[in-house]
Amino acid sequence: MTQTLGKTMKAVAIDRFGGIETLETQELPIPAVGADEVLVHVEAAGVGVWDPFEREGGFAKEFKIKPVFPLVLGSDGAGTVEAVGPQVKRFKKGDRVYGISFLNPKGGFYAQYAVVKETSLALIPGNSRCYKPLPWPLMLSRLLQVLIQRWAYKMGSPY
Repeated sequence: MTQTLGKTMKAVAIDRFGGIETLETQELPIPAVGADEVLVHVEAAGVGVWDPFEREGGFAKEFKIKPVFPLVLGSDGAGTVEAVGPQVKRFKKGDRVYGISFLNPKGGFYAQYAVVKETSLALIPGNSRCYKPLPWPLMLSRLLQVLIQRWAYKMGSPY
């Protein structure tokens, strides 16, 4: 039996910045896949300590980003490749992947589907369960940040 992809998906999105009460389940269009992007059928979405900051508009203010609402949050996640853009070389339909979608204008992983740049994804190793590699990308980026800060501090920089 062949399953066809609909035009909409369920997502947890916000229509304005604010507290947890702004999170609502909504029916939204599935984002279009660009030439270098991958459509992921989401199986797991990470919830990070930075999510409240993003939901309250902190990143938008910090990076001077004009948000487009409804905004789907969720910086990291994992799932199965549903479709790929014509320039994508590393992934194909059916691959199991995990990755980051931080400040992605097409939305994050708090949805049935997420569109992510090819360069922001990696294959889930072997027979690993989907949720095990989920926190790797952001945890490793945080570790790298801490190491850089410590190195800079030892070198005399107030970084």
